[in-house]
Amino acid sequence: MPTTIESNIYSLGNGYYVTIGGGEQYIYESFTVEKYGNTTKALEAARKFRDITLKERSTSSVKGFLKPNELIESIKKLIKRFKIKDLNFEGKEKNLTRLAEVAGVKTIPDPDPMPGSGRILYAKPTKQIVETIKANLVKAPATRTGEEAFLKREARATELLESGKHTQADVNRILGEEFPEIKGMKSTISKLSKTIKGIPSGTTGKEASGVKGVIQDLKNLDKSRLRSILERGKYTLDSLITRIKKFLRIDEGLAITRLGQLLDAYEGDTDYINRPNKKIGETKAAKKLKVGITQGKLYGGTGGALKRKRYERKVTSQLGEKPSFISGMKRQVQKLLPRKGWEVDLVKSLASSGRFGTG
Repeated sequence: MPTTIESNIYSLGNGYYVTIGGGEQYIYESFTVEKYGNTTKALEAARKFRDITLKERSTSSVKGFLKPNELIESIKKLIKRFKIKDLNFEGKEKNLTRLAEVAGVKTIPDPDPMPGSGRILYAKPTKQIVETIKANLVKAPATRTGEEAFLKREARATELLESGKHTQADVNRILGEEFPEIKGMKSTISKLSKTIKGIPSGTTGKEASGVKGVIQDLKNLDKSRLRSILERGKYTLDSLITRIKKFLRIDEGLAITRLGQLLDAYEGDTDYINRPNKKIGETKAAKKLKVGITQGKLYGGTGGALKRKRYERKVTSQLGEKPSFISGMKRQVQKLLPRKGWEVDLVKSLASSGRFGTG
């Protein structure tokens, strides 16, 4: 009765033999003491034959497609090449084939499968496939990556709710903008709201608690020194954000929103306050502020436009590029579009990249 020495290698009366596969792909080879001189050399020869044969059998015979082990190595190389953070599969490599299939990598049946191995071949993965794998993991709290991402979103939700300036619906909308990999966090926000006091009720109209807070903030800003600074036109976007953050004691994102709402009011918008002041919009600084931004209700008004401009600049700095890098890149892509009316957007959220330094 032969004894298993190690994988694919068995004892023989006067040495060892190797078997691999089955059926038409079956391989058998013996390594005797008579041929190799002693048992040690016979075992070394058996191991070498086994390793070479398995390596050859592991390579796909279909051009452009990969065996499972080749797919795993290809994905790991892409993670390293593109410096994709928070993806570490050491010790869990087998999960990658399933994750790649879920992410949409193309598969075909293996015409020459090895017994005990997968019967599917995989197309070469792309950076987009790896990014999709990460996005799927981020949405799954059961994974380590997903848990870390969830805790980050939960902390942001708590911060927004505790500010007393946002309704639950507002918080859900803001989280959707800052973390585009999710559609919302209604259940988590509702759970957090049970232990946080002072959250606006969410009633519609100017009498709603959330709207009242916006109106009061804008009135306070209008009465402050900020108005004379805007009229003189001696400012930059950074200086305005810093001043509003300190004055209202709010975070950067909300400060930009309030600045946009105030500028809209000075342009004649009466959603919150009625304070038209055309002089402010005619200064060189105001015109420079609005260069290259997309406005309108559909795009979040002036506040949303300024946020995009601010975060674009932050991300280009993180990438080590010139300030005009992203806007210039979008213009070049826009020229390639077959017709007018289409807008160029980015897959990765500039808001979350700018805030968390993941450009």
